[in-house]
This record gives sequence, structure tokens and C-alpha cells, in this order.
Amino acid sequence: MIDNDDMSIILPGRIVTYYPTDQTADIQISSERVFSNIDAKLQQTDRQLLLDVPVHTPYGGGWSVTFPIKTGDTCLLCFSQIGYDHWLYKDLDRGGTVERQPVPHLRRQFSEDDGFAMVGFNTKPRAIQSYHPTHSQWRDEDASQVISLNDDETITITSPVALTINAPAVTVNCTTADVVASSKITLDTPETEITGNLDIPTGTFSLGGINMNNHIHSQGADSGGDAEVDTTGPHN
Repeated sequence: MIDNDDMSIILPGRIVTYYPTDQTADIQISSERVFSNIDAKLQQTDRQLLLDVPVHTPYGGGWSVTFPIKTGDTCLLCFSQIGYDHWLYKDLDRGGTVERQPVPHLRRQFSEDDGFAMVGFNTKPRAIQSYHPTHSQWRDEDASQVISLNDDETITITSPVALTINAPAVTVNCTTADVVASSKITLDTPETEITGNLDIPTGTFSLGGINMNNHIHSQGADSGGDAEVDTTGPHN
């Protein structure tokens, strides 16, 4: 016997179908079964599809990190020392008994009916490209979207489309802040309050319903050149 028919320990696999509603998958073991017996030596048979395999999702304390697992993703399969039907389907810690006997699934050992899948073990042809050797990153396949915790303690967020923050309040505490827009900046708010000095060296500047509590210095076109305005209330 080359490949054990009764027990499986660790095997490579590939996702066939992933079910995000319950985080299980149908998985194909990435190897045929090889066996030898009295009648034939070194025979090969295809393995059956594994169904309802729980897929590892980083989770704890009510928090989780999710990934869009897809057909064809590679994984590592590990098999339980005991049958786990009571745990997987009922969230129980004991299998219990039937007619005063342990439930039948508890007799299984390292069965392919009791697998766990861990996605993220990549084959060499599927190795992550442009893997950064020093930064910790959350990124897509081609690194067009990246959240990067850099080794110099800076954080970089890159998006080819847009960055949206939805929150009832946003606070940014920093020493300096630079906003560079190649086209336009739009503030859409019923009230804008600026505390401190506002310096606008160049460009177009106009006031409308802006509440300023200190000093404004502008060299913009709408102010007619150099202008300094002291204001302590609404300015229109």
C-alpha cells in the first residue's frame, strides 16, 4: 500500500467552489491516489471531490479579515484525528451518543470527510508578484491597490480609483498636512470653520459663508492682489 485508503494527514488541494455564506468549499485534492496490490502494481485512481470543507478565515473576538476566495485558489488540507460533524454542523463540543453508543462519526480518524482548508499556500507558478521584502502590505494581485505599513514607520495607501471614508466624525492630528490636487478640491458642508492663520499665496479665492476666527492672507486673483483680512465672524 503506497497511499493509505483509511487515513489522510496533510494534502495539497485546489478550490473548486467557495461558499462565502458559511465559509466552506468544495475542494479537489491535487493528486491522484497511487496504490499497489496483489493484482496490480503502481495503479492510479482519481480522488473524489471533498464537500463542505471549512476554510480558514482569520477571526477572533467578533472581528475578521475576509478575502474573495476564488475557484482555482490553492490550499493546504489537514484532516482531523476524530470525526467533527457535531462541531462543524452544530457548533457543539461533544458528539454525544445514539442508543447509548458514541455517534458513528466519532470513530473516523484522519478521514477525508473531516478536512480543514488553509488558503494561501501558493505553488511557485502562483507566487505573489512584487512581494515587498520589508513592508507589511494588504494588496491585490498586481499591487494596484495597496495599504502598506512601511519599515520606516510610515503608512501608504494607494488606489487607482478613489479613497472613501464614511464616519460621523473624522479627526486628523498632525504637525503638518499637505493636500495636492491636480484638478480640484471640493468642500461640501453647510458650515466651514477655520481657526488660525489661512495663507493662500496664489490662485483663485472667494469667500461665502465661511466663519474665520483669526487672520487670512491672500495673494489670489479674486482679492485683487495682496490682501490681509482680519475677521472674527461670518464673512461673505
